[in-house]
Amino acid sequence: MINYIGECWFLLFTICLVINIPENRGIKMLRVSVPDPLILGSAADLFCDFDMEGAQLYSVKWYKNGKEFFRYMADEIDPIDTLNVHGIYVDGMLNHIMSTPEKSFC
Repeated sequence: MINYIGECWFLLFTICLVINIPENRGIKMLRVSVPDPLILGSAADLFCDFDMEGAQLYSVKWYKNGKEFFRYMADEIDPIDTLNVHGIYVDGMLNHIMSTPEKSFC
């Protein structure tokens, strides 16, 4: 029990330290929308809305059961890549990343 409490305090201290670093800029997740379990073969829309807080976007990745099935790498020549994962089909015409000065979403 004592070890668990110590680990919690260490984690809380680390979070506070990172939050209080003035140069710390990173991603702030505003909203993620993932549907409930679906009937096999039905379509689903995945949506994420995030604020880069002045930082440059490096990548956006989607996973199912720990396996990556979609990857957006901002600096690549072909930034969007879909990976084969059993039970997942990504419509190449519908995946996109949009960005505004205030926020980005995919």
